[in-house]
Amino acid sequence: MIMKDFMSLLTDGQLDSILKMLYGDSTLEIMKQKIRLTDVCEHFSKASPCCDDISVISVPAYTEIMGIPVFLSADKIIISGNDNKAVYVSDNIPKGFKPAKFKETEDIADCFSGYSICFSGVKKHTSRKRVPDTDYDTLCSLIEENEKRCVELCREALKIGDTAQFFRCFSDSKKHMNCNYKIQAGFIKSQLFIKYDGAVSADDNIITAFVPSYRTDEYVAEMDSIFGDGNCIAMKIRNKGESELTK
Repeated sequence: MIMKDFMSLLTDGQLDSILKMLYGDSTLEIMKQKIRLTDVCEHFSKASPCCDDISVISVPAYTEIMGIPVFLSADKIIISGNDNKAVYVSDNIPKGFKPAKFKETEDIADCFSGYSICFSGVKKHTSRKRVPDTDYDTLCSLIEENEKRCVELCREALKIGDTAQFFRCFSDSKKHMNCNYKIQAGFIKSQLFIKYDGAVSADDNIITAFVPSYRTDEYVAEMDSIFGDGNCIAMKIRNKGESELTK
């Protein structure tokens, strides 16, 4: 696509539908992404003024939840000349997340409409065993079996679009016995904050929470008060993996 044609589509709102699919329905977020795309195009044009035929691709952050691949709203925007001689990348994928490498996944985003997914925690600490080895190993085995059962139930819930059932299984899925004191404090505070509208789970180095969108900023502030400013990362879930905006 010719650069000026892409910029016209972006300015006229003709790309708004795909932007909403990738980043959610927030008017402010769509505006931010339009500004970001405009900046990317300007940088590319300055670096490669003779390259006007372009492709613009969004490659999202990727994680797994309960063994289910999940694409997140943070992404890399890659703009390249169709002669493959010039490339410019704008990256807003947070540290600790990987860019996706495939285009499709299970259609799960509709189940989480109205929610943000938040990640917070601290560096992993090695916890001391507080019970005899045999009891500890038995307990770990029981927890592992419980997690496998919860994964199966979560998958079934998503297949039928039962968000409430997914939340119940997700909240029951992780062990907390080896969490350091900050993770334990953040987990308890998250439970009190979310109550029955969302879900929270924790392992020994991170808390993952589904939070209603209208309360996300408040939740992030609560977690940052425990772990430090900028620690809690809030993102939306999107249906698509790698997506081209210039098709």
